[in-house]
Amino acid sequence: MTARLGQGGTVPAIVHNLVRFDATLATQSEIAKWGIMSHFGLIPAAFLLVAALVFWRYWDLTPERMENINRDLEKQGL
Repeated sequence: MTARLGQGGTVPAIVHNLVRFDATLATQSEIAKWGIMSHFGLIPAAFLLVAALVFWRYWDLTPERMENINRDLEKQGL
């Protein structure tokens, strides 16, 4: 594996290493197949869950806060 992976290829590369995926083989082991399938389901779902929890925890945009922000923007002429 080379070190020229972009950010989008880092997680799949790590998973491929963990499940012993070999691109030169005609058929893959069951664990390698599971690793490939996890790229399309489990891993994105995990990232979505983490993002949703962060968003839920730090979201504080209430109607009152929106009014204050709009007032401040009007004062600045924006």
